[in-house]
Amino acid sequence: MRSTRFLWPATGSSYSLLLQAASISALGLYGWDAGIMGGILNTPQFEKHIVTSNTELLSFISSGIILGDIFGCAIIAPLSWSIGRRSSILLCCWVALVGIIIQTAAVSATMLIVGRVILGLGNGALSAAVPVFVHESSVTKNVGREDERTKKVMVNIGLSVAAISIVAWLGLGVYKSPYDQGWRILLASQAVFVIVPIVILHGALESPRWFYAKGRMDEGDESLERLLGKSISDPELQAQRKEMIAAIRLEEQESLQITFTSMFKRDTTETKITKRIWISWLMQMGKPFFGGNLITYYGKSIIATLHFSSDINAIVTAALNSMVTLGCIISYFTVQRFGRRQIILFGCFVQVSAMLIFTVLGTLPDHLTTQATRWAQIAMLFWFEAGSGLSWIWMVYLYAIEIVPTRYRGQAGGIGNVGVWTLAFVFVYSGPIAIKDVGVQFFALFVVGGSLVSIACFRWIKETKGLSLEEIDLLWATPEFREKNKDARIIEEMSVTQSNDESMKDEYDKSSA
Repeated sequence: MRSTRFLWPATGSSYSLLLQAASISALGLYGWDAGIMGGILNTPQFEKHIVTSNTELLSFISSGIILGDIFGCAIIAPLSWSIGRRSSILLCCWVALVGIIIQTAAVSATMLIVGRVILGLGNGALSAAVPVFVHESSVTKNVGREDERTKKVMVNIGLSVAAISIVAWLGLGVYKSPYDQGWRILLASQAVFVIVPIVILHGALESPRWFYAKGRMDEGDESLERLLGKSISDPELQAQRKEMIAAIRLEEQESLQITFTSMFKRDTTETKITKRIWISWLMQMGKPFFGGNLITYYGKSIIATLHFSSDINAIVTAALNSMVTLGCIISYFTVQRFGRRQIILFGCFVQVSAMLIFTVLGTLPDHLTTQATRWAQIAMLFWFEAGSGLSWIWMVYLYAIEIVPTRYRGQAGGIGNVGVWTLAFVFVYSGPIAIKDVGVQFFALFVVGGSLVSIACFRWIKETKGLSLEEIDLLWATPEFREKNKDARIIEEMSVTQSNDESMKDEYDKSSA
């Protein structure tokens, strides 16, 4: 049965742009919040209204949202499969909006923390549900060398990351402004990031892959029609429909073997579902071990330990956050050429090397510490943030989601994000305390942790460049299985047909030039 509720009249590329606007806005919430807290903490305007009497309380104000993120991800893991990706996102946005209202009206540190925990419930769930919805609503096949699904994820995360840069400069304005309520305006501005998806998604449909996986074929057809802007009788739509359904049937056959205990045993599935889920979790839970969360939230405090003036501290902090955006822009032009694996490994090298040099310079004896060594430490922070933006800050939402089958994509994303936010909470909460007690040696933890994650990525990550979600399902399968399984053959045939169509298009374009 097809939907009878209100739907936006847009179809094809216009409809896809609407969905992309909703996802960019929802994912931008975390970046905007991180930029705000990094800019307003320790400012006289903020401390005038919210008394932060000790380092522990200040840490909890920053990490309160992450505490909520942990529980939000845990809740959304089963919900995104049972009620749908779109419905999950809408629910998360309404929860986040309640938290935003409470924290904006806060008159005490306790009230602010309560608001931030509630905001985190929605934000954490959004970080797990939105990437899944983006992937599953991407139906445009690869054209030549352009991977449309990759571009969508990159634009979504890139613009979300840009929010950190923008609000960091706004935070500098609050620091310089005589108006002592400016920080409330910044906190209230987060509401825009949840209102936009609420409005858009109320007139949108679930992803076709989720509908098909649930056996709701008519609604899946309607969703696919809207995304492609074609009727159900169109040959291109029929081909994609056939490929999606074949992949879902294949996943269902394999899913019968997946139980809780099987996750800790040798993977016996033909398409290595268990192994793919563990690799997804490695990508997600490995990210905090590089130390990016600490730099994002406490960049200003870290730079303050280098004993520059308060003005230089504020300006460098704003510029530092802009490096992540620069890295994302560079990756837009490099990932299509180098692929996922090389970009991920390069990001590992950049982040680990930057953290190593920063730590070594910070442990120099006083007689060897100069203005030049302190500026070199700042340069390493810039190098770290650029490398993070180039790779891990967005690649996690691409690779860790695309390699997991439809049936487990939401659950793997949710559980993986529970791990991400748990580790982030530990690092963000303990960071200021550890830096105060231990000093810069604390960052050695991220040198070791990032190195271990890098080794694991080198060992287990496979290249998925240019493949559809359905083709990725077969990436870990043996040639024998691809040949004997009917649904696997359908996916392979669709892939060959697409490649032939692209070759013919390239030849036509060359002859026309």
